[in-house]
Amino acid sequence: MEGAARIVPGTPVIAVMPISVPRTAKQAELLAEGLHEDICAALSRFRSLAVISPNSARAVADLSDVEAGSRLGASHVMRARLDQHKEQLRLRASLIACAKARQLWVDDIPISGSDMFSLRDEVVGRITSSLHARLDGIARAEARCSADPKVHGLVLHGLHLLRRGTPETDEKARAIFEQVLARDPANAGQRRADQAAAHGNEEDPQR
Repeated sequence: MEGAARIVPGTPVIAVMPISVPRTAKQAELLAEGLHEDICAALSRFRSLAVISPNSARAVADLSDVEAGSRLGASHVMRARLDQHKEQLRLRASLIACAKARQLWVDDIPISGSDMFSLRDEVVGRITSSLHARLDGIARAEARCSADPKVHGLVLHGLHLLRRGTPETDEKARAIFEQVLARDPANAGQRRADQAAAHGNEEDPQR
């Protein structure tokens, strides 16, 4: 299929699915289409990620996450839904690991109906920065093989906590990565990427 990824092994490959809009919020369709294109474009600027083309993602949007990932060669899928209640729009986005259909991250973003188009860049920036931090941190840690079994075990435990995607588990993950830095300072630069990913939820004041 066109859009299937051919990239270096270990690089996260994400397919951003079209943002769904319920029948009660048809007036939000234009915003949903724009957000989909903008999120794909913004993610493609990160060199550590590979992004499936929007058209290819649309072609498999009705498939399960596992099957869509297999068809496209994607390791992760982002799905989102735009709901409307009176003048208030709410975008709920989630990141899923295709191999096991495991949800790694979720965000719930309110958008005021009166200025929803002016907030478009802010919404795109919030979603893409969170996705990049999480995917990049996970990829770096999973790709690394430490000679110290204790360090390797700490990294795996930190990743397990990080994937739960809550402020509490992110705080525990950061503490674990601090231990990793102390035991293995030679890889300090890469470990800091993991710590940055662990800041994802807490840095967002609306979460």
